[in-house]
Amino acid sequence: MNTALRLVDWSALQCELLWVYDRRVRADWRDRPARPQDKGLRTWLLRKGRVTIKAQGRFTHAQAPCWIIPSSLMQHQTFSLHAELLSVHIDAFWPDGERFFAPKRSLIFSPPFTPNLEKAALSLCRLIDRHFPGAETALSRSEMTFPLYCDIQLRLLRWLQALHPCLLMEGESPKLPPRLDERVLQALRWIHKVPLDQSWSTPRLAQHFGLSPSQLDRRFLQALGRTPRECFEARRCEQAHGLLVRNAMTIKEIAYSLGFRQPSHFSAWFKARTQHSPRSLRSQLSEL
Repeated sequence: MNTALRLVDWSALQCELLWVYDRRVRADWRDRPARPQDKGLRTWLLRKGRVTIKAQGRFTHAQAPCWIIPSSLMQHQTFSLHAELLSVHIDAFWPDGERFFAPKRSLIFSPPFTPNLEKAALSLCRLIDRHFPGAETALSRSEMTFPLYCDIQLRLLRWLQALHPCLLMEGESPKLPPRLDERVLQALRWIHKVPLDQSWSTPRLAQHFGLSPSQLDRRFLQALGRTPRECFEARRCEQAHGLLVRNAMTIKEIAYSLGFRQPSHFSAWFKARTQHSPRSLRSQLSEL
């Protein structure tokens, strides 16, 4: 598969490190269902023990030592007592929300054939352990300097670079964006960067790129299957979900940070898109 894109296209790929650790699996994580915050791409180097993954009603069993990439449709994970693993959880996605990799089946491969993968993962893990000991899954809320952020992103990209050929060998190709109209691409970049507490205006965005609102909507629908406003709302919903599951902010604070004047308006908007109210989503998480 040809994965060559223009530099401007690759620069639109967003990569975020959600967590990384190298230790025994915690007791409360050994046997549990997949959680709403488990988006993105998880990769485990199982150093000791066994694991069973349930996805779409099918079970995948693995024994250490091996690398495992759980299905993006995983429903449940069960580790054996005293299981140990090196875990890297990232999210890599395009401005339209499509994940770079989202394997529908669980993948298993042998460590001896992937030495660069462990080396890149350990480099990332040691950096995080040194600066954020015990951060666990709260890494995205940790404050850091710009040089440290750059170091993390460089090591994260080296990790993704090492993972890429492993996925290709397993028959998993990356999801690449279509070759977009230049103005659609620039508008997508704007949508991805605009503060989420700003009011939305399709006419203002269209005028900025020298198009009428109907022309901009038509170009987006042809390229992406949704309008600019729908892309903005999808980003806002993704951010709302992330703040609810990985942030200590109150629901009222989240509502205001996303541009809602009333928390009740935010709750109704979120439930219409996810089938869960913000409060019920947090209640489910607290029970896991």
